[in-house]
Parts: sequence; structure tokens; C-alpha cells
Amino acid sequence: MKKIKEIIMKDIGWKLLSVAIAVGLWFMVINIENPIENRNYTTKITFENEEVLAEQGLVITNLDEIKDTNVTIKVRGERMALDRLSQYKSYIQATVDLKKATASDGNGEYVSLYLEVKLPSTAGDTFEIMSKDPAFVPVKVENIVSVERSVEPVINGQAKDGYVTEKATVSPQTVKISGAESAVNMVSVVEAAVTIENPNKDVSIKATPVAYDKDGNVVSGITFNHNQVTVNIGVNKSKRVPVNTTVQGVPAVGYTVEGIEWQPKYIDIVGDEEKLSDISSITLPVINVSGSSANVEKTYDIKDVLPEGIYIYEGAQSDVKVTVYIGEEVTKELIIDSSKITMEGNLQNGLQASFVPENVHITVKGSQKAINSIDESAIKGTVNIENLTEGTHNVEVTFNLPDGVSISGGAYTAEVLVSGNTSDENANTSDTSQTETEQ
Repeated sequence: MKKIKEIIMKDIGWKLLSVAIAVGLWFMVINIENPIENRNYTTKITFENEEVLAEQGLVITNLDEIKDTNVTIKVRGERMALDRLSQYKSYIQATVDLKKATASDGNGEYVSLYLEVKLPSTAGDTFEIMSKDPAFVPVKVENIVSVERSVEPVINGQAKDGYVTEKATVSPQTVKISGAESAVNMVSVVEAAVTIENPNKDVSIKATPVAYDKDGNVVSGITFNHNQVTVNIGVNKSKRVPVNTTVQGVPAVGYTVEGIEWQPKYIDIVGDEEKLSDISSITLPVINVSGSSANVEKTYDIKDVLPEGIYIYEGAQSDVKVTVYIGEEVTKELIIDSSKITMEGNLQNGLQASFVPENVHITVKGSQKAINSIDESAIKGTVNIENLTEGTHNVEVTFNLPDGVSISGGAYTAEVLVSGNTSDENANTSDTSQTETEQ
């Protein structure tokens, strides 16, 4: 019996040894087939509790810059477990809790927030996170501020031909803009742009307000209390008319008016179509040059002389500057051949008229510029002999002198001889019909 027990105990020892060897071999195989490894996974950052930050009047201003940051996570585990994790890698999260950026951080400074990694539970829990890069995320926290800003209309396009647009208005005229303090401070103008296509009457168009900086770039991160505004555009009939000016009076002795200049010579006026049809020009107040020996300058506001209900086109020049040039008067003697003197009018039957002088000597006066413009060969004269009786008559001769030139001493008169019909046909005698035919 004792011997049997010894044999049994010996068998149990061998069996335990066999089990131990088998377990060791199993662990050896497992370690060979399913070893412990490190594996890297990449994911994007997820931000949590952004609304909590907004409730505190804060905003992360660099969120757009960091939201696409890649996070590399090193995970340690068994090969099979890591293979299983790889199947769920899209569920790996790298989160930043924004509520940890407290109100005390709202001064535009950067704050480092801890990045927490969450592995999917479906992959098991036998993993060890060895590292993450980055481990902290720099966020820039700023206060949210709001200010009122006026809205400027921007009109693209034009009215129908013959019509013009008035200065547009916006309703509401102001909007409240909100955002990070630095972004709000960048806003130079808020514009509402609309496009018109040849309207001939008033139009109202909805538009979205947009904030721009001083360089004309759109400022991002700005919100408006009104996402749309209405741009109201007045459209009126337009008309271009000349501007006229007149001069009265006589300059000082020895001086004359050399010319007159004014700008602009035309203006665009707008208003009721019926009223515009009655306006062919705009005349400025008369300029008095009496006794002047130097240039006379005047400036008029065209709005002061426009009829009621008529206006100048928005943005057009309203001031008209007038200069009357005064220069010293000069004289010049002209000799006009009597053949250039035409006699006009009818005589009684049997009478004929002849111009007595062979040549006409006249002295003309005017500015140096006007006198220099005279073409003596082109000067002609006219005498009216209507109903003259027989005898010698002093008759005024009218000359076609250039503008700004006149006869010194007043009108010029010459002798005209009216006589009965004779056979004497000298070179200086003709009847009215002959004279008119030759001329």
C-alpha cells in the first residue's frame, strides 16, 4: 500500500510538472504571437463647452487656426488589442475643455489648455497611453464686445439712360456688431452692397451687411444683430443743361472786357420730369464790371439759382467760378474800300444812289486779343437807303466787326448821293438793283 502511494505521488509530481511546462510553453507562444507593442494614432482636436465660454462673455479667437491641428497619440498594448483598437481608430478623441479658460483669461493672452485623450471602450481597456503630441493647446481668450456702427450703402450698376440715382439710405441706419474685442476694433466700415439694373423709379433692395477693415478686407468673426438691411435708392429724371452768364456795365476809361470764362459750362440737374422739360439753361446773376480796371471774379453756388424742386446731380460740382477779363483798350485804323459797302433798301422811281467816298477810314477799339483777330479784308459795311429823297445824305454805315471790337467814337456815317436818272454811269453810281446784284 505504501508503495502504491509512492507511485501515485510520483505521478502527481510529473503531472504538475507537465502542467507547469505546458503553461510556460503557452505563455511563450503568446509572447511570440501576441507581443506588447507601441503604436501611433493621429486624430483632430475636439473642443468642448464652447457655449459655456460664450456665457462668460469670452471667445477663443484662434479657434480656426488650431481646430485642424493633428494630435499624435502613442498607445502601448498587446498586438491583438492594438489591432482591435485600429479598427476603431476613428473613435479616438483628443479633447480640450474650453470651460477651463476662465473669465480672468479674457485679456487677449494665450492660455495653455490640457489635451485629454479618450480611447473607444469597444476596443477594450488594456491600453496604456504613453504620450501625446501636443499635450497642451495654446488658446487665445478675448472678451466679447458689442458696438453700434452705421451702415454705408454701396450701389453697383446704374439707372436707366436719362435717369440718375440719389444718395441711397439704409434701414436700419445702424447695426450692432459683436465679436472678439480685437476683431471689433479692426472694423473700419460696415457696408451693404446692392446691384441695380437700369431702374427708372425708386427701388428698395435687401442686402447683407459686411464689416471691412481699413484696407478693405473682410473682418471675420463678426456677428450682426440684423442679418439683413434694406437699401432705399431714389431714382430721378436727369437733364444736362448749359450754364450762361452775362456782363453789364462799362469798365474804366481806357479799359475793355477782353473775355469771360466760367466752369463748369454744363450741369446735370434732376427732378420732376415735367419741370425739367421747361428748363433749357441756367443763367447766373449778372456781373457788373462798371469802372473796373482789373479782372472781376465771382463764385456762385448753382443751387441758389435753381428753380424750386430742381437739384444738381448728387456729387456734381455746385460752385461755378466766373472770371471777367479786363484789359487795356487799344485802337486800330481800318481802310475799307467802298466796293465792300452794300446799299440796302428801295428808292423812289427814277432815283439812284451812289456812295460818295472811295474809301472808308474807321478807327476801331477793343482788347489787344480782339484787335489782333481782325481780318481787314473780311470787313464789309451796310448802308440803308430806304426812301431817301434826292440830294446828299449822311447815313450810318454798319460794319461786321468781330466780337469785342467796336467803332471808336460811336457810329460811323458817310455821304450817300441820291440823284435823278441820267446817262452818266460812272464807277461810283448805281441803282439799287445794280448795287444789290453786284454785291
